[in-house]
Amino acid sequence: MIFKKFNDKGWIFSKLIGIGILGIILWLTFYMKILSFSIASCWIAVILFGIFGAIIVISKHNKQQDQTQLCELIKEILKSEIVFCVALIAFTYLRNFNVSINCDTEKYMDFGYMNSIFYSKYMPVEDIWFSGHSINYYYFGQYISAFVTKLSFLNPPEGYNMMIALIGALSFSLPCSIGYNLGLKLIEDKMRKQKRGK
Repeated sequence: MIFKKFNDKGWIFSKLIGIGILGIILWLTFYMKILSFSIASCWIAVILFGIFGAIIVISKHNKQQDQTQLCELIKEILKSEIVFCVALIAFTYLRNFNVSINCDTEKYMDFGYMNSIFYSKYMPVEDIWFSGHSINYYYFGQYISAFVTKLSFLNPPEGYNMMIALIGALSFSLPCSIGYNLGLKLIEDKMRKQKRGK
């Protein structure tokens, strides 16, 4: 609905938007202590969110949609997925050369916060550096990393490295999608102008 003019209808962006929206909603439920931050509650939320999304898609679906349009959409989605998967494999491969947490970056803090969030039941999380107090730092990125790690049934060390690869893959595939769609629109506009000129 948001990316109607994109050839893949914003398929690649749905990964980031879905994780972000669901992450915010769940963070609020964990903060208000409605749910505890567990694998079960994360998966229940994903399933409910998926059902809600499917209902919206079905209600907006045009039954008269041409079969060739649907095939074209599926081809574009597959192209987006191939770009994303190749980028994820490449970034995972590169990450394997240096999986250690050394002191030249903020890796200690990022992993520490992610680990603390992963094993917490509610938000805000206890600060690992200042016992007895909650984290007074912007930790939404580490929370999303812990959230995706729980969904993936991984432990924090593997999840931390997976998230670095995932951030790289999304950072590569999202601009590729924008560039690809803008390039196609420019080509289509040029072809239309040439037809008018004839």
